[in-house]
Amino acid sequence: MATRNWLVTAFVAAARKRQDFATARLLAIRPSALTNAGVPATTGAAVPSLEEFAAVHDPDGFYTENELLDLFRDHHVGGQPGQSGEAVATLRRQQRNARLRVRQMAALDALARLVVEDPKPGHHVLGWFDTSVALRLSDVGLTTIGKLVETINALGYRWYRNVPRLGETGARRIVAWLEHYRDVDGLRVAPDAQMHPSARTLPVPQLRREPVAGVVPLEYFLIPADLDGSHGVNRNLIKNNSGAHNDLQAIHFWLADYENPNTRDKYRTEAERLLLWAIFAKGKPLSSLDINDAREYINAFLVDPQPAAQWVTLHSMPRGELGWRPFRGPLSAKSRQDALAALKKFFGDLVNAQYLDHNAFAKIRVFLGSETDEAGNERRVAARPRIQVERSLTKEAWTFAMRVLDALPDSAAATRMRFVLAFTYSTGLRRAELCGAFTDDISVRYAGAELGSIALLRVVGKGAKERFIPLVPSVLDALGAYLETRGFPRDPFACPVGTPLIPALPDKVAIGRVRREAAERGTGVSDALNALARQAGPIHHDQLYKAVKRFFATATAAALREDSPHARAFSAVSPHWLRHTFVSHAVANGMSLEVARNFAGHDSLDTTSIYATAEIARQYREAESFLQRVSSYSH
Repeated sequence: MATRNWLVTAFVAAARKRQDFATARLLAIRPSALTNAGVPATTGAAVPSLEEFAAVHDPDGFYTENELLDLFRDHHVGGQPGQSGEAVATLRRQQRNARLRVRQMAALDALARLVVEDPKPGHHVLGWFDTSVALRLSDVGLTTIGKLVETINALGYRWYRNVPRLGETGARRIVAWLEHYRDVDGLRVAPDAQMHPSARTLPVPQLRREPVAGVVPLEYFLIPADLDGSHGVNRNLIKNNSGAHNDLQAIHFWLADYENPNTRDKYRTEAERLLLWAIFAKGKPLSSLDINDAREYINAFLVDPQPAAQWVTLHSMPRGELGWRPFRGPLSAKSRQDALAALKKFFGDLVNAQYLDHNAFAKIRVFLGSETDEAGNERRVAARPRIQVERSLTKEAWTFAMRVLDALPDSAAATRMRFVLAFTYSTGLRRAELCGAFTDDISVRYAGAELGSIALLRVVGKGAKERFIPLVPSVLDALGAYLETRGFPRDPFACPVGTPLIPALPDKVAIGRVRREAAERGTGVSDALNALARQAGPIHHDQLYKAVKRFFATATAAALREDSPHARAFSAVSPHWLRHTFVSHAVANGMSLEVARNFAGHDSLDTTSIYATAEIARQYREAESFLQRVSSYSH
């Protein structure tokens, strides 16, 4: 029955395409309505149908239809008074139905080729779109596919405003459908008609910006010949192995080794600022800077870049804009520490390449200075550590967050967040490392007679450094359970290559499309959605950030309702807090610094040791215990 209905719908649509609405109505008549009803029963023998009578009395089709009808009347109707009128009406219905069946078959034969053809400009919209949508289009004169395309191209993106109850979403679906047939003559939708007005900008003449000797980005900087560093005081002109002949070339030589665009941009900013300061503030090449210049730059100029009109812009501005400046204002002590670290590396690498003789920044330290409080007392300013361990959750806060997580309604997003938090708390991976983890990064390695073979996750972290994270059975169980919810095998080794541990979720448009297609095919929607989920790529780091922020916004609201002290911390949580939380809790619960260092991917054990003093509560308890013991001695 479903197949018959589908075929009828397809052929009716084909008739509508060529605007043959009489045929469309003919094909819409149910076959059961065209069956021959017999003449009403009488007290005598049963009266056969006209077809049955013809089979007996005219098997060779000798008589015409009218002659056969007269012959039938003579045999069965004429001798039955009172029944002749009703019988004749029945015969006429039979005759009409026979003619309709013949016409239907002829129409089906003519329309068969139209069922599988591409749309054409002359096809009626009723033959291609849902009836309700097609009628809305027809009501405003958009009766054919060709007229529809012409209107879209003429009115642009907001063409749907002339069609009642269509809306932007419906219009976008129509345009997306037309895009599938853009190669058909007369059905091409102009690019401008597909672009939202907010994404369209007025054409700006592309003027070629000539390099100038001013405070401008490096790509627009014309370095003065007498200050280009080709004869800098600190140059090694005999053994130079860099291939750079001036300071600008030396900067490009240094940056060429950094693959990560974020790291390269950060280092470019620091080298660019120093080059411009050396030339326009000190009047000397960058390669002529000495230790006193380096100290002045870090502890005087960066504290307050002046004159501000030359060096500072209060708002972020594209590098190609004329109002661009290298600074947004004074640099904090932490920013000056970062700048100093970058410049020490910059000069150190140029010394190694024998472009420079010595590193002017090697012995420089950041002066933190002091501040005066409200009472007039001078207070020393503390340097902010590179790792802020206070940006982690306490044991109690984590337990509260897990309670909120367990209470979330079941959904794909909630299931993913449960895995994200469990996996991050078990591994301490960075956000980029989480987004870049795949099932084929997991391998098995023999770990000795006691443990046998164990699972390891290969991670490529900062600086393209490779490390291996052990996955204990509880972590593998959590991963396997999550893979199963996505329609994959529980065993990560059985998953297809390129299966992300944390996937991007399908958007609502894709889900709606899959639901409609499954309904049209008559297949299961859940199977179609599972197939869509299996096609998902890895989550983007911005999406992961937003997902974590959304969850902890929910946790913040729950904490506020219960008047919990954790609300403030929850409101500030980001994915990096989860990493700090893992390392802090691991060290506090006895994990060695060396093991924690491998999990976190720190270059230095000194970095990991910061976490050893992170548990304020533990410090408090041990101090209290110490003082109690000392007090007992004195008594």
